[in-house]
Amino acid sequence: MQPLNRSQFALPEFKNPPVSEVACGATFVPLKQFTTAHGGLYWSRIRGDFPETEHATPLSTPGQGWFDPKLGLPLPRQWFISKDKQGLIQLQGDCLFFNWRRVADTDLYPRYATVIENYKKYLATFLELLRDLAIPTPGVTGCELTYVNHIPQEHGWKSVHDLAVVFHDLHWRDRTGRFLPVPTNIVWKMDFPLPTTGTLTVSLARATRVKDQMPTLKLDLTARAAFQEVKFDDIWPWFDMAHEWIVRGFADLTQEEIQDKVWKRTK
Repeated sequence: MQPLNRSQFALPEFKNPPVSEVACGATFVPLKQFTTAHGGLYWSRIRGDFPETEHATPLSTPGQGWFDPKLGLPLPRQWFISKDKQGLIQLQGDCLFFNWRRVADTDLYPRYATVIENYKKYLATFLELLRDLAIPTPGVTGCELTYVNHIPQEHGWKSVHDLAVVFHDLHWRDRTGRFLPVPTNIVWKMDFPLPTTGTLTVSLARATRVKDQMPTLKLDLTARAAFQEVKFDDIWPWFDMAHEWIVRGFADLTQEEIQDKVWKRTK
């Protein structure tokens, strides 16, 4: 059976989506002369919006790392945190990411258009800093867009036994003479090719809500692509495509009833 081409239909929208975090960003050719001091110069330009800073473990691929060019020591990933704690910029010498995070239950997801515009804004500030420092603009080597969704037990499911309440494709089948009991945990992952370049990875795992220890399903949808040093101006159509696939993929995987009753689908 051929999949239905839904591109002609309006993108699904939800008044109360289960999104708890969105991350978007790009990796680029490593800036060999980049140090934490340069990160401090960047912070000085965005400090009015991101007054707090932290260090985190460097993002790296196996066998590689981000090192001080002179000392050969690993450099930390720098975090810059917004006043309301919802915005996060992650910077190291080969990538820049922007995250939106739901801090309180009352925080409203600002929508993709706002998230991507924020990323464009603070990326432009970073590229302007490189120009002022006479550091050549690096080529983009990859892009990522991730949506993290939390679906607590109060949204209609009770155990792994009834995941079909939430997902079309997941169902624990009881049958006569079955030896194994209902599982207490689940880890599920699938990869889908994106239409231009890259992969959409969907993963599901059991989690626990911190405030009340309620069992929760953590559903991640991550679009990633690798490039051969393209320009920053050329990556935005990929992000728009990735966003469309994440939203349509989410709607395709989840049941219509929970979409309508809990997440308040409007389209």
